[in-house]
Amino acid sequence: MIDYVSSAPLPRKVFRNMKDEIKKTRISTIKIPEQFRQDLGDLEELAESIRGGLLQPIGITPKRELVFGFRRLTACRDVLKWKTIPARTVDVPSIFEGMLTENLVRKDFSVSERVAIFRTIKKEIGDRQGKRTDLRLGEIFPEVKPGQRTDDFASKRAGLGNRKTAAMAERAVKAGASKLVDAMDKGEISISAAAEIAGLKSKDQRTFLKNHDETRLTAQQVRKYRKLRRIEDEQEKERQAILQMPRKKRWT
Repeated sequence: MIDYVSSAPLPRKVFRNMKDEIKKTRISTIKIPEQFRQDLGDLEELAESIRGGLLQPIGITPKRELVFGFRRLTACRDVLKWKTIPARTVDVPSIFEGMLTENLVRKDFSVSERVAIFRTIKKEIGDRQGKRTDLRLGEIFPEVKPGQRTDDFASKRAGLGNRKTAAMAERAVKAGASKLVDAMDKGEISISAAAEIAGLKSKDQRTFLKNHDETRLTAQQVRKYRKLRRIEDEQEKERQAILQMPRKKRWT
């Protein structure tokens, strides 16, 4: 839970450049409320790339709740046995209030990190709204325009543009293999294409990325590939079903 309940704009003096808020934090004091990424990938490989220093700090709230960087934290804690880790304080209320612009958030955070911020903002709205079902969203939060949806508001504040893009990015982060999410974060693959690839099995995702590592694919191309994979899977199931039949019945 974010330790902030007022819906009034934050005083300007509260605004801080988040780049200056990076400091070493004891890993044992960081709270992990939810694990967003199911596939942690090769932590040994990630740890080896981190060993000389963590270039991308994890993100935590002022109360030391993890916002993003679970995979990095896990590699540092479990493989490298670090006791502390560089962490950036993510002032979610400032993002919520619009003191950090959409462009600034998009510039400073990767896509998967913005997905984490998107989820945190939606949770913030839920925490503030509580059980006030008698009021519209805009009546509780002046920042929200009349008639504006929660996911529209959260996606824009998180630098994801709109709820459609946010939904695709969230799908890629939730179901995507670690290599797919990393490729999306580096800009090697679009959010829409990553969301389509995330619909494949993890093994197929890795194979697909390996075979197309030098090509920037469109979502339409990925959809065609997924369609072919479904046809191949169905044909393989039919073949296996035939093989399971008694020999005399196979050709009747």
